[in-house]
Amino acid sequence: YADIRIYQRDEHISLGECLNFAIERANYDYIANMSDDDYYAFPYLQNAMAAFTYTDADVIGKGSLYVYFEASKILAALLPGREHCYVQAAAGATLVYRKEVFARVRYPDVNLGEDTLFIRKCVEEGIKIYSNDRFNFVYLRRPNPDDHAWKVRDDWLLESCEVVSQTDDYITLITLPGDTDLRGFGKE
Repeated sequence: YADIRIYQRDEHISLGECLNFAIERANYDYIANMSDDDYYAFPYLQNAMAAFTYTDADVIGKGSLYVYFEASKILAALLPGREHCYVQAAAGATLVYRKEVFARVRYPDVNLGEDTLFIRKCVEEGIKIYSNDRFNFVYLRRPNPDDHAWKVRDDWLLESCEVVSQTDDYITLITLPGDTDLRGFGKE
């Protein structure tokens, strides 16, 4: 693809610095953090971008989100009720923000917690963060705890959630159709 560039950085460079490197090279006005460990439904970015049209936030994310525990096949809602409101924190894998934020806030030179520290600095700088709905994204918890950057036990995490369903098909339950945009963004 003509508009895609792939960069390889030295393995000793922190994740925070790799993110800063990528953002510096981005050609567009919006940045989306996406994790290769999680699930993003097709309308995810459309829904996130729509929030910029009806809020004055510079950062959009998910304060409430779905978690799928693969071993037990449990779909749960983490921090339900933190939707469609301004927040002090959002999940790092769900951040979409105006590139201009980067002029005021950069990722710290660390490998773990860089997204949490980034959000904390945004709050300190008075940058507004809006929590979108919890749909179209799932934080996947695989059976092997070594597969996760966030080293918490599944049973502890599940205690902080509301169970939605025990299912093999979490995708159907968390995906809003692309034309179910809340504010009409992207409709013909």
